[in-house]
Amino acid sequence: MFDLPAGSFVDEYDDEFAEVEDDEFADWEEVDIGDGTTELMPPEDRYEFRDHVDVIASASGAVGSIGPMTQEHREYICCFDDVYLVRSEGDWGYSNTIIGRNVSLKECVERSQAFVIGGGTPVGAWSDEDSDGDIDDEELWDPDEDDDDPPPVVPVRVPRHRSPVGLRACSAPARLFSQSERREFLEALWSTTITLDHVPIAGEGAAAELPANTTWFAIPCDAGERAQLDRALGRVGAVSVEVGGHRFDAAFTDRMAATTAARVGAAFGASEIWQLDRDSVRTIRVDEPVAVARALRVR
Repeated sequence: MFDLPAGSFVDEYDDEFAEVEDDEFADWEEVDIGDGTTELMPPEDRYEFRDHVDVIASASGAVGSIGPMTQEHREYICCFDDVYLVRSEGDWGYSNTIIGRNVSLKECVERSQAFVIGGGTPVGAWSDEDSDGDIDDEELWDPDEDDDDPPPVVPVRVPRHRSPVGLRACSAPARLFSQSERREFLEALWSTTITLDHVPIAGEGAAAELPANTTWFAIPCDAGERAQLDRALGRVGAVSVEVGGHRFDAAFTDRMAATTAARVGAAFGASEIWQLDRDSVRTIRVDEPVAVARALRVR
């Protein structure tokens, strides 16, 4: 080996590399964390900000429109070392809300606009990536009619999900419901009544009209979980659902898509949710998710 003379190409390369490293942090800012400490972080308006943080959960959706154009709004729960923050991105720019050091995800969700939490996991309540997770329609079936043919077997399709960082994305193998399971789902739906403001809107003697001619979802949850949804969506009502004599409360909303509603239902610990439109009511199992039964909404 031999020593290169001072001022050689290698020395110049090392100097330039050091300058690049220094320049990377040149515009970083001291951010107040709120506990009397600060943290050196990239500017919040930097496009590649998320390249420097761990993204724990994400959600996106349309939050308004100007004529034919829709404004997109994206929100992320992020961690920078031990600092947790909620980041908002949209057509108008970028902003961060610092939550604190080593805080709980529940505290992050409470300061967010897009998320609800169930089972310790934040879930986006805005409709994102739902176009590739369509839930199949099923045939109408009346258990009072003579039906010599066995009910059809329903395949399960698993749509793509966004998973929180640190949680393995699980894709369960597709399975088929048995004929007896299928019939149980249909019979349970046929004995289901959903009531809004003391007026049945699905089931025996249901009103002919829904509050609006859109697709609605009934998601089993308690008052606190319903308040989370109302904060995220802006318009969530309360309904009661009765299945085979068992009655429970549910949130009622038309402000999300089917796969989003299924994810929220799973986060709240429900095994199934209900989808209502002008003509029909469907039972959607949230773990797949798939529509396992469909019946006339007004009977």
